[in-house]
Amino acid sequence: MKREGDSTQSARVRKARRAQGRMRSSGPQHPRLPARTPRGEEPSGSPDSFGGSSTGQREDDRLFRLAARLRYGLLAVAIAMLVWFLVSLGGEKTWGVELAAPTWPVDIAALTPLLALIPFWKPEARAAGVTTESDLKIFSGLYLFMSLPLAALDGRRQLWPAVLFSLAVYVGIWYTNRQARARG
Repeated sequence: MKREGDSTQSARVRKARRAQGRMRSSGPQHPRLPARTPRGEEPSGSPDSFGGSSTGQREDDRLFRLAARLRYGLLAVAIAMLVWFLVSLGGEKTWGVELAAPTWPVDIAALTPLLALIPFWKPEARAAGVTTESDLKIFSGLYLFMSLPLAALDGRRQLWPAVLFSLAVYVGIWYTNRQARARG
């Protein structure tokens, strides 16, 4: 026989499991931010129990969200440039279109990681974005790989700014990390 208390107990357990499943599948988690809770519920504990003050935690959360938006923007630009670059290297019509090798668009695309580095100039800010530093290095490396051979071997002088922008990202990250290590 089923008791009435058992059905309410099992309903609570099912509801708790659903909420736990939603929290697990809600996307990337920042290591210093509290676990995400379902809408309408507050996390348990005080703001200080998560490893920082509420203003520091809000700043980390803001930087984490900004880094996620920048990552998707940089990825969209990189995919567009990579497709253009690969289609233009073919030298023949692809899908009825013949594209010239990108020159100034690569310069503009190589400038995007450098501009994305500005809000994340401090290593602590890049750490709040979790993968921001590696994302900037990967995208700058892609543009360096696309522009350096054509600039050096094919004589396309228009691509030298892209080489310089890509190298500036690496130098900027190295310089700020070095300063942070020197300060302790």
